[in-house]
Amino acid sequence: MKKTVTIILIIVVVLTLCVPALAVDNGVATLDAVGTTASVTVSGTSANGVLAVMTEVLDTDGTTSLAMKSFAVSGGSFSGVITGVTLSAGATYTVRAADYNGGTWTATTFTVPLPLPPISVSAYTLTFVTNGGNSINTLNLSGGSVVELTKYVPTREGYTFSGWYSDEALTNSVTSVTITNNMTVYAGWSWIDLFADVAEDDWFYGDVVYAYENALMKGTSDTTFDPHGTITRGMIVEILYRLENKPAVTGACPFDDVASGKYYENAATWAAANKIVDGYGNGKFGPEDAINREQMAVILYRYEQYKGGGFKGAWMFPLNFPDADKISDWAYEAMCWCTMNDIIGGNDDGTLAPQGNAERCQAAAILHRFCDNIEK
Repeated sequence: MKKTVTIILIIVVVLTLCVPALAVDNGVATLDAVGTTASVTVSGTSANGVLAVMTEVLDTDGTTSLAMKSFAVSGGSFSGVITGVTLSAGATYTVRAADYNGGTWTATTFTVPLPLPPISVSAYTLTFVTNGGNSINTLNLSGGSVVELTKYVPTREGYTFSGWYSDEALTNSVTSVTITNNMTVYAGWSWIDLFADVAEDDWFYGDVVYAYENALMKGTSDTTFDPHGTITRGMIVEILYRLENKPAVTGACPFDDVASGKYYENAATWAAANKIVDGYGNGKFGPEDAINREQMAVILYRYEQYKGGGFKGAWMFPLNFPDADKISDWAYEAMCWCTMNDIIGGNDDGTLAPQGNAERCQAAAILHRFCDNIEK
């Protein structure tokens, strides 16, 4: 009996030595994978006793093998890179891993990321419209740039800079801009009361401001405008000449009382050539004479006709002013046009005063209204 037991034990030991060690089922506990178009990086953890794992990359169908590689297990984890593959961006692939000695596969999937779009640095411009101030160079900037506009302060004689605006109408004030396209900012200004004799509550204040800032009229000194002083015939033709951007003139001035070299010489020559003025007759223009209201109406009306405007045909209608009968025949049509277009109006007492000298403040108002009429 004892001998029989011994024989059985020997047989069991022999059988044990002849049978290989069984693989650990589910030898891979966790598995992660990320990939590019040319490689796959795997990592994971394994069960106790697993010394190495076999990994395999499968195609998008989940069955076709693309590459296999084994990795040693150290401290219960493994990692490595599988190369020699050609993968498609945006496609999803499968990676699986198992105990190198066999066992159940553990699988995961990954998607090859799409390439990032190229970063484009767009070049944009920021343009400064200084509205009469000194010029500021246009900036060339990349998209997303932030510009602090307070660093850019233009100057303008007779004005205080009031800030930048994003719109031409100067309604939206801005202190900084973020560049998203070609952009423009506009300077705002507050007029400094240059003239001690022009108060903000004077009826002609806005007209004087307009005439000054549009270079139609200047002060009689650095600090005075002399609003109730007179304006001369030479000054009026010079103003209209500037409105035309001082076109070139040819030939001599037809008026013998317009001296060579006078500031109004070219203006008088241009105005006569274009039938805007014809003088008093006998070669006289009277450039230093104060202009009266009906003379100013005629000169403005003829300038309007030169520009293609004015009445078409004969327009004569009664004017509702108590002194309308004082209007000269040669000035009546011009007065009709000027009053109809609100360029010349009555005085406080209701009179038109056609032969009354035009005061400088009245001239500023008439020119302001006339320029507004031209722009319509």
